Amino acid sequence: MILDKNLIFVSEADGEKTASRAICLAQNDLLPPTDGIGPYEGLWLVVTPTENVAGLAVTLQHCDTKDGTFADLVAYPAADGTAGVRLLATPVPHVCKNWLKLSFNKGFTGNAMLTIGVDKFE
Repeated sequence: MILDKNLIFVSEADGEKTASRAICLAQNDLLPPTDGIGPYEGLWLVVTPTENVAGLAVTLQHCDTKDGTFADLVAYPAADGTAGVRLLATPVPHVCKNWLKLSFNKGFTGNAMLTIGVDKFE
């Protein structure tokens, strides 16, 4: 697994968040006409709470530009999480656009990131 600090949505040091910062998968905004940047092989979203949490729902959003209107790409079902135990580890859909961010249905404290080159999670 390869972890790049530029692929971290939220870290424990950020404190409680209901939304993450936006992460750019390419170098900058994509200008029209575009239909995203194409598939990424082995790009995974990983979310791990640092506090016990009940009913946390995570939504992955995407957009072609940082300041544009982000649309929901995937809404993951609410789940209960235990501190330090991975709550979500899932491939990012191949139809994602250039900018990604997360929203949470309640305050989240923990780590949420993209990883590259994951063969599997156990």
